[in-house]
Amino acid sequence: MPTPVQALKREINGRVYRIEVARSGHQWRARVVNAHGGPTALMPFCGPSADDAAQALVKWLSRIHKAAADTMGR
Repeated sequence: MPTPVQALKREINGRVYRIEVARSGHQWRARVVNAHGGPTALMPFCGPSADDAAQALVKWLSRIHKAAADTMGR
């Protein structure tokens, strides 16, 4: 039986990210996908629920963008 996939779009610092969340064993896995739906080199984030996994990924992307903006602003 195929694993259902939830597709999300989130805008972070003006950039739209396509995120897929799917069950992986007893956890959920969230990953960024490219415009063609393929995986990116970014590692997936896992959590006990689809929302937890997606939130972990979104929080990490937000922190990375903030750190990059802080560095560029110096």
